[in-house]
Amino acid sequence: MSSNREIQIARVVDVAQGEVSRSPAEHPRGSNITKYGRWYGMNGVPWCAIGVTWVMAQAGLDVGIYGPRTAWVPDYRVWGRARGRWSVGKSDVRVGDIMTFRGGKHVEIVVRTSGKRFWCVGFNTSWRGQGGSFADGVFVAENERTHDTVDGTLHPFYGVTEGMVKLAQETVGGIKVDGDLGPKTMAAIKSWQRSKGLAADGIPGADTYQTMKGGGVAIPSIPSGGTSVPAPKPKPSLKPAAKAPAFPLPRRKGAMFFYGPADGPKTSVSGMGLNTAVPADVVKVGGRWRSNGLMKWQRQMRERGYNLAVDGRFGNETERIVRYFQQLVGLTVDGKIGPATWSAAWKEPVR
Repeated sequence: MSSNREIQIARVVDVAQGEVSRSPAEHPRGSNITKYGRWYGMNGVPWCAIGVTWVMAQAGLDVGIYGPRTAWVPDYRVWGRARGRWSVGKSDVRVGDIMTFRGGKHVEIVVRTSGKRFWCVGFNTSWRGQGGSFADGVFVAENERTHDTVDGTLHPFYGVTEGMVKLAQETVGGIKVDGDLGPKTMAAIKSWQRSKGLAADGIPGADTYQTMKGGGVAIPSIPSGGTSVPAPKPKPSLKPAAKAPAFPLPRRKGAMFFYGPADGPKTSVSGMGLNTAVPADVVKVGGRWRSNGLMKWQRQMRERGYNLAVDGRFGNETERIVRYFQQLVGLTVDGKIGPATWSAAWKEPVR
């Protein structure tokens, strides 16, 4: 009987290879408009990471155990490093691993290996001989890759289920029970494992699960069958609000305030330092400046499926998302959160 780990990996490979085609996935060709972007709610943008996110979700692994739910390739490195699941450069390549290439600008899933050789399914890429193997292409393709092109590798926690993580979170206490195997959860599990004389790796594996259940309890198996097992229903789209919250920054004649970079004019509120023009919006908490209004917008964008920190600070990550979102909903792409971009975060339906 296959283990949970084997079943999960088989599903990922099955779903990924099922999307491979010699026909373009973009319609119209060259537009970055795909079914994957439509599902994610962020269409018309580079979609290699969106494709990987889609695969994991369709395989039933759309929780914080197997990698980030993201459209940004660098998130895989950040997520993996925070959990000790990231290998830099050449690594022990295993089927199911998520690999980044081109200096962290492209991501693919390992679907088969043979000795030191390995093959990946990539989205928004090309077949060999058609624009180059890593081009910003229009295909979902399976290509052989080489170790010298690898930026890094994320090793998902295959074999661990959401139920196992939630049991661990309930057992150790003091942390949110959400099924996300994040750094705080892993630290708490490590402490608990040490107290029980178990290997302290922060992973709620078989020994930890059975100890938490009182011993002698088998890990619940998940159904086998690859994609013959119905994929989870997609999360319902965020419904547009009848009314967006009021834009929190002043609207003075000749000086329209907006959320933007720290090196902008006085009217650019970054949340990264004192701004005397908006003392009620930019505040210092725990010795760190932040914008309460910007946090509200960032939180709403996370609800829409964008993976960004809700920190009230306008950094490179927030600016990238602002520009992509503006392009997606047909606004002027200026990288600033003004009244229109603010309102669209609530009023525009997820597509």
